[in-house]
Amino acid sequence: MSREKNKQMKLVFCLIVAVMFFSLYFSGISFASNDKEYSRNVLLYDQLDQSQTYWSKSWRMLTFKNFLNAQSFIPSLDTLTRVELLVAREGNPIDNLKVSIRDDLRGDDLTSGYIKKEDVKFHRNCTWVECDFPDISVKVGNTYYIVCSSDEPDENEAYTWAVSTENVYPHGCRWYSPNGGISWTKAEDIDFCFKTYGMNINTPSKPERPSGPYIGKAGKSYSYSTSSVDPKGERIKYCFYWGDGNTTWTDFYDSGEKVECSHTWESEGNFTIKVKAQNEEGYESGWSDPLIISMPKSRDIYTMMCILEHFPFLKYIFEFIIS
Repeated sequence: MSREKNKQMKLVFCLIVAVMFFSLYFSGISFASNDKEYSRNVLLYDQLDQSQTYWSKSWRMLTFKNFLNAQSFIPSLDTLTRVELLVAREGNPIDNLKVSIRDDLRGDDLTSGYIKKEDVKFHRNCTWVECDFPDISVKVGNTYYIVCSSDEPDENEAYTWAVSTENVYPHGCRWYSPNGGISWTKAEDIDFCFKTYGMNINTPSKPERPSGPYIGKAGKSYSYSTSSVDPKGERIKYCFYWGDGNTTWTDFYDSGEKVECSHTWESEGNFTIKVKAQNEEGYESGWSDPLIISMPKSRDIYTMMCILEHFPFLKYIFEFIIS
């Protein structure tokens, strides 16, 4: 192959790569804009929180008088608004299916509602049915239970709840009681099909991904910024995790205000920075999306990365690759 053809092929290859990265760059800008709009909407409307939607076909668990079923879950939003369950019915039950939320299987209902029998299809036709109950405040990270019960005396006139037998949901599992809730048995490898919905009424929104230099020298201080919005407009303080075992808490700032914090890494390597927010009532958000930074050992690599700081497009490509 001639040198001229080699040059042409290299040029075409470079053009293709450039087009691909420009597409990623502008789509990234669009996604960032949409994420900000979404974060504003989350403060007003509930959203899907926890779910397990995989159904091992033909696998269903009966719920009738004195035989209760439950699914444990861990919420990531501080207010629970409703659930959806994949259910069907055997025969023609007289009673509606009661759905309760508990923080202790042997404890009282925190809230409850009913799925009407006319909304549930017959055997083998499991469908998603919503149960909307009075909203309740929950503690993010704690375990709660969706409990299904019915007063139907006959298992041939009962409700069935679809399950997965493959241990799909990592934050909970099936529980059942054959004696009306006196005792409960855990089925670790089985999960019911469910969806929970909620919103953050008390908790600040997840902070923005930290913004700042992604390359530096060990022993030198660097600053990073972020922000969060509190649904009640309360002041917020931030916890910066620096990836080297150290954290820094800031003072309180106004909701939505951009906050900056500095840190010095004492050794070379790659580090992950993330941030969480806490309002004046003590409610904490989840961690932000991480920012990966580097304190390279090689002077040549450091020099090259410093040059990239002056070329935002190339810097974006590098960040995309290492992330």
